[in-house]
Amino acid sequence: MIGDPHHIRVLAARLRADGERVRAVAVRVAGTSEVAWQSPAAQSFRARVHDVAVGLRRVATDLDDAALALDWHATALESVAAALARAAAAGESAVRAGAHELSAVLR
Repeated sequence: MIGDPHHIRVLAARLRADGERVRAVAVRVAGTSEVAWQSPAAQSFRARVHDVAVGLRRVATDLDDAALALDWHATALESVAAALARAAAAGESAVRAGAHELSAVLR
């Protein structure tokens, strides 16, 4: 596992904000399909606008999913770091206890 949890969470927040901006663009794009004119070209325009808005919403969801994955990764990094710190502390305690016992035997 690689990375600094804080920086990973900052990146996740940026991705979430980007997702919100893309979602807002999707709403504006979808609103452009409200045209009064009727013709085959208008129908084609509405269909294309719909497809683009759907695609943008999909991108926004992908950005949200990526942000969530980064948050999970940051949490996992913190968990591993905590486990390593506990193991190091336990190892230090064991070494100190062993050294104490050895010095008692050697006296």
